[in-house]
Amino acid sequence: MQGTSQYDGLMKRRLATLSLMLAGCAAVQGSPTFEVHDVLFYGDSNDRVTWFYDTQMDRQTKPLKINGLGYELKQQTATDSFALAGTLAINGQSSLLTKTTTIPKDFTVTYNPASSNYYIKTSRALEGVYLLQNNNWYRISSSVRAGFSGEADADWRSNGLQGVGQLTDAEAVALSNVLAKDQPVVVAVLADSPDPRLNVEPAPAQYRTTALFVQKGIPQEIRRTGGPVTFSQVRYAGNSGYGSSNFGAALITSESTYQSIWSKTNSIILPTPSAPDIDFNASSAVFLFLGQRPTGGYGFKVNSMEARGSTLIVRVTVSEPKPGAILTQAFTSPWGLYTVAGKYTSLQVIDQNGNTLVQTSSNRSPL
Repeated sequence: MQGTSQYDGLMKRRLATLSLMLAGCAAVQGSPTFEVHDVLFYGDSNDRVTWFYDTQMDRQTKPLKINGLGYELKQQTATDSFALAGTLAINGQSSLLTKTTTIPKDFTVTYNPASSNYYIKTSRALEGVYLLQNNNWYRISSSVRAGFSGEADADWRSNGLQGVGQLTDAEAVALSNVLAKDQPVVVAVLADSPDPRLNVEPAPAQYRTTALFVQKGIPQEIRRTGGPVTFSQVRYAGNSGYGSSNFGAALITSESTYQSIWSKTNSIILPTPSAPDIDFNASSAVFLFLGQRPTGGYGFKVNSMEARGSTLIVRVTVSEPKPGAILTQAFTSPWGLYTVAGKYTSLQVIDQNGNTLVQTSSNRSPL
């Protein structure tokens, strides 16, 4: 009986020791300090960046399996931009870099120079759409439903990708630095990730997932649905080579016609100045001529430009000299050159009284 008692006591001590060992192992493997942060890219990028965090990691190696393959976590020793504070090195690298599934490019953002806004089209639910351009971040849209299409404006963001998805601030900065190499770049936050989580053993206490759809570059798309369009005055002068006394105008969409009208307009100047550069891929040029007047003091001002289908409507105010004004006693012929976002096939100029001054088709010269 005494031997049996000694044996029972020995077994109890061994079981207690084994329980402590298992508890210690579980504390290491299931520690609440062990986290996985996953960022998945789709669209024009198919990269997956996975960070491993453990603030209580000692100098020993921690083995783990990811999708059945063996890896080792150690204290961070890498020095690249993804070696963030609190992260662990995995197989000697600052983070785990793998590939995501290739999915259809069913999300697009285009820029509409005719109205200075953006057009979003998506087949996927999004938590937000962001733009990095000229080293500045903008939010184009908040959350949108799957199948959404519509216009949106860009609002400047001072904090970049911070607060987007489940990114930490440090992760947001690191990703912004990488994305900056491809700007302008659009980043959409997917509501659901097309790829599942990594199968990590032992299971982390926390697993964060942020799925991003990346579009490099912003195509321009002229969408003339009506309404005001952006324009700017390039030149306004008191004399030109336009000899008629009637109001004249030209809508120009080609470089050759533009150069021809510019030369004739400025034929009274020697040498003839070079024509300002205009991007006819996204813009049109508009020449306006008040016509010859007997003195100075005559002029006009463009109040607005708007699209009506493929017709550009230009509204102007025409002015005359005030009684008793001191005027230049010589013929004048005021004219102006304007650029307007978009392409159009016809032009109509209307004065402040609602009278149509000119109606013409594109690339026809009044000179």
